[in-house]
Amino acid sequence: FKRDGGLYTLHKGEESLLFKLPPEFGIKVVLDIFKDAKGMFLVTRHQGIFIYNNAQLEKWRIPDNRDLENITVLSSIRLRDNSIVLGTVSKGVFHLDVNGELINKIDQTNGLSNNTILRLFEDAQGNIWTAMDNGINCLNYNSFIREFNDQDGTHGTVYCSSIYGDKLYLGTNQGLYVKPINTSEPYKLVSGAKGQVWDLTIVDGKLFCGHTNGTLIIEPEGVRQISSVPGTWGFRKVPENPDLLLAGHYAGISVLTRANGEWQFRNHLTGFTNSARFFEVLNDGEIWVNHEYKG
Repeated sequence: FKRDGGLYTLHKGEESLLFKLPPEFGIKVVLDIFKDAKGMFLVTRHQGIFIYNNAQLEKWRIPDNRDLENITVLSSIRLRDNSIVLGTVSKGVFHLDVNGELINKIDQTNGLSNNTILRLFEDAQGNIWTAMDNGINCLNYNSFIREFNDQDGTHGTVYCSSIYGDKLYLGTNQGLYVKPINTSEPYKLVSGAKGQVWDLTIVDGKLFCGHTNGTLIIEPEGVRQISSVPGTWGFRKVPENPDLLLAGHYAGISVLTRANGEWQFRNHLTGFTNSARFFEVLNDGEIWVNHEYKG
């Protein structure tokens, strides 16, 4: 790319004009060029990404995302899976899939040492190396571990988590939070589940939530409370009776029963009022409870 707005090929030292960029796009700097079946991708500094195909130039339509508005790109790289990573002046790294969907956004709030990304490199193991104004970072994309830091304390301390359907749930001391799995979308508080969450357990396709306010079932249409006995620690199945479920709580153990496909509270176990945070049901029907102070 030359300052006259032309894109040239170089063969044996000879320049050949490929095409001229239309002036109405206002493209001043082309940082990188990638080619695939869709055409030729032109990554610009200020105007976004363009596709050149069949002698036509058009802007790559990236799905609406405010994080990608008004960014200044300093570097870019196409990974072996054909996704694109953009390094910016002040907003860190953006990872886009082949359709322009945002896979991940990484900046100082979630791990980078600096938000100015001068160069990018993909190594043989698929890690992404970033050269920055302040040091070098390695983004370990092949790791099975992803770290989430609650920098401003919005979500609180995590006590449990569960993948249910296509969503990831976090139970914290402040409530139940949810986000679509494998996306960079923020966690959102589940309506009706504010407050201390102790446990998340999937039983026969239902997501049970042990909450300080009782026992909840998390459904696509909302939260359903099936027991108001306070402080549900966790749940255990009853051997050979799939329609019974035990719930340990602050002051003993309750029995939940399933009737016509719906779970509901049935009764307390009488004669036992100690906190039952750690308990197991054996195959012979005995319930063993381990108490922090009482043995």
